[in-house]
Amino acid sequence: MSKMASLFWLVTALLLLALCQIQAPHWFSAPGTVRIVQAGILLGWLLVMRFGFAVQLLPWLRPADRQDDDAERVLGPLCDRHPSPFWQARKKRLPWLLVTGQAALVESLMPGLITERWQVSRRGILLWCGEPGQITGADIAWLRRRRGRRALNAVLWVTDAGEAGRGDDITRHALWQQLKRTGAQLGWRLPVYAVVRRENEHDQYDRPLQGTGLCWTPGTSVDISARLDGLVPDLVAQGMRQVQHNRRWSWLLQLAQDIRHAALSPLAATLQPLVNVQSGVLLSGVFFMPPPPPGQHAGYRDISLSPAWYALLHQARIRRGQRDRLIFRDWLYRGTLAAIAVWWAGMLTSACLNARLIKENSALLAQTAAGTETAARLRHLRGLQRQTAVLLWRSREGSPLLYRSGLDQNARQLRRLWPVWQQQAQQLMLAPVMAQLTTRLRQYTDLPPGSAARRSQAGETYRDLKTLLMLTQPQRAEPAFLQQTLTPLWPAPDPRIPPGEWMMLSSGMTAFFSHELPRHPDWRQAPDDRLVAAVRTLLRGQKGLRNSENALYQSVLLQAKKHHPALSLSALLDDDAAAGLLVTDQALPGIFTREAWESEVRGLIAKVSAARQVTTDPVLDEAGTAASPVLSEDALRRRLTARYFADYAGAWLGFLNSLRWQQGATLSDTLDQLSLLGDSQRSPLIRLGRMLRRQAGVGQEGRTMGDTLLRSAKQLVAGAGAGTPETPPATAGEDSPESRPAEVVARTFAPLLAILPAEEGQKDSATPPGGLTLQDYLLQVTQVRLLLQQVTTSDDPRGGMLALMQETLHSRDSALSVARTRGSLMAASLGQDWSGFATAAFSEPLEQAWQSILTPAAQALNDAWQQRVVYSWQTAFSGRYPFTAGSGDASLPLLAHFIAPQRGVVEQFISQQLHGLVEKQGDEWVPVAATQQAMTVNPAFLAAVNLLARTGRQAFAQGEARLSFAVQMRPLRGIVETTLQLDDAQLKYFNQQAEWQAFTWPDKQTAHPQAVLSVIPENRNGDAVLPPVTVAAADGPWALLRLLDKARPEQLDSSRWRLSWTDKNGQVISLLLRTESGAGPLDLLALKGFTLPATVFSPAEGADHGQP
Repeated sequence: MSKMASLFWLVTALLLLALCQIQAPHWFSAPGTVRIVQAGILLGWLLVMRFGFAVQLLPWLRPADRQDDDAERVLGPLCDRHPSPFWQARKKRLPWLLVTGQAALVESLMPGLITERWQVSRRGILLWCGEPGQITGADIAWLRRRRGRRALNAVLWVTDAGEAGRGDDITRHALWQQLKRTGAQLGWRLPVYAVVRRENEHDQYDRPLQGTGLCWTPGTSVDISARLDGLVPDLVAQGMRQVQHNRRWSWLLQLAQDIRHAALSPLAATLQPLVNVQSGVLLSGVFFMPPPPPGQHAGYRDISLSPAWYALLHQARIRRGQRDRLIFRDWLYRGTLAAIAVWWAGMLTSACLNARLIKENSALLAQTAAGTETAARLRHLRGLQRQTAVLLWRSREGSPLLYRSGLDQNARQLRRLWPVWQQQAQQLMLAPVMAQLTTRLRQYTDLPPGSAARRSQAGETYRDLKTLLMLTQPQRAEPAFLQQTLTPLWPAPDPRIPPGEWMMLSSGMTAFFSHELPRHPDWRQAPDDRLVAAVRTLLRGQKGLRNSENALYQSVLLQAKKHHPALSLSALLDDDAAAGLLVTDQALPGIFTREAWESEVRGLIAKVSAARQVTTDPVLDEAGTAASPVLSEDALRRRLTARYFADYAGAWLGFLNSLRWQQGATLSDTLDQLSLLGDSQRSPLIRLGRMLRRQAGVGQEGRTMGDTLLRSAKQLVAGAGAGTPETPPATAGEDSPESRPAEVVARTFAPLLAILPAEEGQKDSATPPGGLTLQDYLLQVTQVRLLLQQVTTSDDPRGGMLALMQETLHSRDSALSVARTRGSLMAASLGQDWSGFATAAFSEPLEQAWQSILTPAAQALNDAWQQRVVYSWQTAFSGRYPFTAGSGDASLPLLAHFIAPQRGVVEQFISQQLHGLVEKQGDEWVPVAATQQAMTVNPAFLAAVNLLARTGRQAFAQGEARLSFAVQMRPLRGIVETTLQLDDAQLKYFNQQAEWQAFTWPDKQTAHPQAVLSVIPENRNGDAVLPPVTVAAADGPWALLRLLDKARPEQLDSSRWRLSWTDKNGQVISLLLRTESGAGPLDLLALKGFTLPATVFSPAEGADHGQP
């Protein structure tokens, strides 16, 4: 493909990508569609650009034979040395030329090519694969697989001017057959150039060489003899110029003489048949070559071709061959182009059609918005409805193909029209209909009780109420019924509308609305609940119907409640010991127990079901149940039973979730609670589990625990393991939920029963989620209790608590960590429905044990902090500057011992003793969120250690005090000279050009640490007044800080401050301070009045909880 064609396709692809991006909001309904279209455009462009590298690699998957191995060995290095990347233009690549002819002639023109097989020059690559008829097909096939069908650029047939016409027909036929065979193997007909060798009659190696010959477009019919005759004048002209320069340079004149004397006529006769297109050979030129000059063979496989070859090599580079036949790649290329063309045509067609659709809809919306008269608005609404119906049908059945191609705007236009249609329909149709229905229902309620009109209008009012309920509950709408009732209820809003037109408008619009209402719950109309209830009451009295199912159910519960009072937790477990562990303010209704069901409730339900028959009606039933015929005895019994078991499961769920863990006041109480909880014989959880297993088997008569209960537990575990709990379909032998209402109880209790021990005699048991059982949990509780008892009975209970807390925080494999983790996992495995009970029974006991450890551990840490850090700090720095305003200074090495990074006493204490309680985020110590609720870190402690950490990083980064900063002075009015003395370093400024002078504090070499700021003022005559006036002075290790303490700092930017002092004469003396980090030495002023907090943890409520 030419550069212009490549550039055209590139620009076209870029324009299409940009157009899709700009018009995406108008053309594409889905956000991802534009990406799909752009990806298709890029894919089409890549295919057009002949991105076939992957296809070219497919032949490499075939095993190579011996000849392929030889070709790989000979030609492989050449292909590796001169690859042809797909992005490189073909005309810029070196042409690959297949040389054939008699070996002697080839060797005379291209020395070494026969033995070396290929040679490379700066303008082309020459390959030798054999004489005509003997060219190795494996080499051509290998090149075809490695480089594609355009592996070669041309074929050079080397012949001699004297021998060309003397070849027999067999040789010519072999040449013709070989050229055709090569084109067939490659799938590409190569341009063929005849290279005719013409000997020199004299020594002419120093003659200027130039390309001599004929060339034409491959496949063009030419007369070679006539073209040769036409070459003579140019040869003679160039030859005469060369002879005039040197008489020996007569090669061009000799070639012209050969042409004139028909010495090359046999050559022309031999080549003329190959010019014909039907021959299957693309003869493209004839070039004449003199013998090669000395030195043409520059080295192994390296040749330096003379300028006589340049014209031939140039033609071989720019001339293209022709396809010998269409291959898969051609069909793929053409099919892709055809698909892209069809796609683009479809996109353009879709764009035009969708643009017209958008324009029509915009015009329709504009007309609807502009209408003022009722009749015009109705007509526009009718047109809007037609268009909406069309778009709605397309959205459900699919848009026509011409509207698709990635530019379908159906969904977007439907979203534009729906709100407008709904708004207009609400105003023009639904509001009048609702007003008409409300008026008619109110008129019915206003009729005198017992009047004949009330009885006669009961049927019509029933239909009106049904219509109203369908409008207020779209999910229950019946399109056929609504269509019949809405049209009479919608009066003509404008008398100027002809009756026939109004009938057509109203029937069409009500039919469309009735059909779409069930799909649009948001079209729900606001009901008048009082009016609906009043009409329902009147209609029930007129029709003799009563909604008595709820009354029957309540009567059953009321009768059973007389003999089954509410039960407390102690009554359920028949043990008061549970009161010390689990408490609740609620009681379980006695009617929702297995004993109540078996002894009375079941019989009462059967009795009332046999005595009564109930008819349900969604219009008259406030519960809104679906309309059904009169309920039979079995159907009523199943419904009452299902309702009872649903309330049964809910009552137990609410009661158990109301349980709370009784917090122990002391550590001894906690140990007693854990001892009772972990006892396999007396544990309330064991008793509660046995009782729940019996209560969960309600309604499963004839089964010890019931196959249904076991199947529910297995389904729960299988669902929890798979991550997507699913209920397998019931088989023919299983009871359906309708026939066995107690399934709801089994499903509710299944998570809890899965962790309980199997009942006696039960062989099959489901493995609980996570493999945790109640026995495992009780074992963990016992281990925690024994661990706490071991610590409390040790010689140092507080130290033992601290060690246990640190072990728990440092290691997840500690006994307490494992127990808490398993308790939380067991609580989580029961699911959200059992969260209250799970937390009280499995999480809070171990959390209480953990909290009983934290209080004494916190006190132990406070004591360790006071003994190891606070006492030493107070001993070292009490009454010393800068911590107190005294004359004595604190020791800098001793301060470094406390606050130096990594090695300081404070940071080592935090890292070793408070690991897991506080952590370093960046440069700040912050409390660990997981333990903050149980142990509150003293905010003053955090503020203090963070201040010391910042000071340590600033002034003691290397383990000893060192601060670097710079000072600059500026001219001051009335001051001749300003002097700043810091230890042995001095800055004298006498109003010269301001410069920064670096200082390092403290100076370890000085024998007299000091900080002095002095000035020499001037008198009225401008003379210096001696001696100098001391503005501020201090001595000692903290002299610099004392000097800065007397200054007034003013921050100029992030690294510069202006420091000002006032002398005894009221003169303000100022200088500039530049720091390397933060405020430099000014940060040390934060240590003034600093005191180290006495406690690490703040006192919290219940501080004595952990005391034994």
